[in-house]
Amino acid sequence: MKNRTRFFAAIAVLALVVAACGDGSGEGTTTTAGGGAELELKTPGTLTVCTDVPYPPMEFIQDGEYTGFDMELMKAIAEDLGLEFTVAEPGWEAITGGLAFETECDVAAASITITDERAENVDFSDPYFEAVQSLLVREDSGINGLEDMAGKKLAVQTGTTGHFYAEENGPEGMELVEFQDADGPFLAIEANTADGFMTDLPVTQDYVDNNPGWKVAATYDTDEVYGLATKDTPNLLAAINATLAKFKEDGTYDRIYDDWFGS
Repeated sequence: MKNRTRFFAAIAVLALVVAACGDGSGEGTTTTAGGGAELELKTPGTLTVCTDVPYPPMEFIQDGEYTGFDMELMKAIAEDLGLEFTVAEPGWEAITGGLAFETECDVAAASITITDERAENVDFSDPYFEAVQSLLVREDSGINGLEDMAGKKLAVQTGTTGHFYAEENGPEGMELVEFQDADGPFLAIEANTADGFMTDLPVTQDYVDNNPGWKVAATYDTDEVYGLATKDTPNLLAAINATLAKFKEDGTYDRIYDDWFGS
């Protein structure tokens, strides 16, 4: 992870000055943000957060409850906005393609890397997290990087930046094994139907920390930043950005970050 103070310096300046913009024409809402603008919510008084699990330590279910860095951040945002918090799981492609926002989502928190292509379908918040790609393999595999995956099978979740990076940078003879869900790649490597898994470093490191016999073979700096996703709800987006900036200033973001990743 890169320096969080430096990362948020520019964001805080931008987000603190955003006003609740747009015409507030979202359907089914009477809840207002701190500045008095109506928030465009699917259910008045409730922030419906869409995610894609399991993807620990970012989002997963533990003891019947959604938790993880993204989920705890969203719970804090909902509380700051005076809203109840609920979660939906419409699927990764529905989130990144924008369709889930038509019926289910107010905001999506699913470790979504901000890309130009995705920004055509959803509206991103200010960046809130930096990540790099990584390769997860068994310790005794003899694999130390993508270059060693020739003739082997690499598990990826379809449509993720890990998928795209592996597709563009993998060696000749490497076979990509694609899964629609977040859990599929883990099941594949555990069952030895894939030799490795390419995904974000927080996820692979968490897996290694909790499962002996595995290693992060290599990391790849891809200049990725995550954003929270909304669609056609400018007042809600402005309120979320203002809360993110507030959390950076008052230490809330650092407290949540340290709970999951340490200082």
